[in-house]
Amino acid sequence: MAVIRSWGGNREYRAVAIERPATLGDVQRSIAESPQVSVIGTRHTFNDIGDGEVLVDLSNLASPPVIDRARRRVSVSGATTYSELTWHLDRARMALHNLASLPHLSVAGATATGTHGSGSALGNLSTAVESVEMITADGDVATFHRGDDYFDGAVVHLGALGVVTRLELALEETYSVEQTVFDGLDWETLASRFDEVFDSATSVSVFTRWGATPGALWCKRRVDDRRASSLDVPLTSATSPRNPIPGIAATGCTEQGGVPGPWWDRWPHFRADAVPSAGAEIQSEFFVDRGDSVAAIEAIRAIGDELDEVLLVSEIRTIAGDDLWMSPCHGRDSTAFHFTWRRDSAAVETAVELLAQQLEPFAARPHWGKVFPTSFRAATAYERLDDFLDLRDQLDPGGRFTTPWFERHVL
Repeated sequence: MAVIRSWGGNREYRAVAIERPATLGDVQRSIAESPQVSVIGTRHTFNDIGDGEVLVDLSNLASPPVIDRARRRVSVSGATTYSELTWHLDRARMALHNLASLPHLSVAGATATGTHGSGSALGNLSTAVESVEMITADGDVATFHRGDDYFDGAVVHLGALGVVTRLELALEETYSVEQTVFDGLDWETLASRFDEVFDSATSVSVFTRWGATPGALWCKRRVDDRRASSLDVPLTSATSPRNPIPGIAATGCTEQGGVPGPWWDRWPHFRADAVPSAGAEIQSEFFVDRGDSVAAIEAIRAIGDELDEVLLVSEIRTIAGDDLWMSPCHGRDSTAFHFTWRRDSAAVETAVELLAQQLEPFAARPHWGKVFPTSFRAATAYERLDDFLDLRDQLDPGGRFTTPWFERHVL
């Protein structure tokens, strides 16, 4: 029995074996010889979405990204992390449209779950995918390109379609971003001027607990973004660097104070060479239609005292809608409510069940890789679920990539 822990330390992966293939042929053999297979990457997940009988670690297949400047594309292996990718892109003077809060994630894992950054006009990380190559249950190599019939179903695949070996992402010319943290926002202003607040910069986050004040406003603005405008609200710029989590030093955070810097060193909240967030923690996140944002805030505030007992910090952010079938932002511009909890699984389970009850009227969708109620079923929130399951039946009719997690929440 192989035992390894998730990044946050709240879960153990218990597999019969961990396979580390060195060639695509080895991957095909691992699939063929295993009744149930999952891929393990950077383990930045807080539930058992990636657990399985046999875990396939693709790190021995890692290769440098291949940049095509003429086509504005980059091809990456299934084991590439964003921190590695951005190192290469920076030297080629190229960039991605967005990044998540931390660059430690694998590209394949983040795009498979619809993981995101923030920005009213920015889609999640999966929307940068132009093609995805995977080895399916029968050992064939299937490639889905943007515009193909099943592309929108194959990108956010939840590990249920095959083993992703390569991805191609869209690029643009490099650009600079400046990041400023503000104090002084109040709940009344946030509710009455929600769109103005979240459209005031290219990427906006509110870090808060659910008590008397909504905490700090983090604004990240592309220097070339002519659409972004300053917010006409009496706010005070932070005089020293901040960590999103109160009480933790900001030494691991990206530079603030309105100092322009490269995109890869401003979109994330945390630096690639530091331990992000609190480290020992549990995370949850729920997405609602942006039009329901203010009502959802009021619903969460109604249970704020109960949440704050186990909460380190929440983040409110907006993300543009997309067409990817199993994306949390499918078909609607979305507002995400993120929760970083103390690592107390029992208390978090109680808090998350309470949250889900409050957000039920808004058809909230959870982040696939974070903690959400055991009662959640995808059929209640995803209009293209039947199409996704049809694709899954075509590629994996025997359920070789079907995990207990997938059975509980998707089937």
